Amino acid sequence: MMTVADAPIRSSLVSECARYRYQMTEEWGPGDRSIAWVMLSPRRIDEVADRTAEHVGAFSRRWGYDRMTIVNIFAARVLEPEELAVTEDPVGPENRWFVHHAVTDSELVIVGWGDGIRYARSRPGTLEELAGLRRANAAMLCFGLTEAGNPVHPATVPVSAIPIVWTVT
Repeated sequence: MMTVADAPIRSSLVSECARYRYQMTEEWGPGDRSIAWVMLSPRRIDEVADRTAEHVGAFSRRWGYDRMTIVNIFAARVLEPEELAVTEDPVGPENRWFVHHAVTDSELVIVGWGDGIRYARSRPGTLEELAGLRRANAAMLCFGLTEAGNPVHPATVPVSAIPIVWTVT
């Protein structure tokens, strides 16, 4: 007999200064099937009420995964993407490590940061590394591209959407 949690077990890795959230994980199944979500930046909100985590969790459970990891190309906790333009270090000193490990340790990777990236002062190193990992690992998908060529943010698509292969821009 297997026991499956009715509610996910959620944990987050936040910097000591609390300015950065490097990853959030949720576990609900008994196995070890893992999916990673790479998005823009964690919102500075109560993580229990994180609608984006709930939405991508619904995809993850529907697709048969037991665990999901959420990382972001910017780890700075902001209320709105516009704040990335005035944040001293929006990427975060340890973020590249967390993104790399989430991507390489997961069976499937879904990317989606939308056009909020336009607020960044420069293209983050996390994005460059992610693009390099994409070229080495064909298991990165997205829900389409915006007109600007960025992968669509998963919070904007219905849970019935089907991802496609991410073409690195």
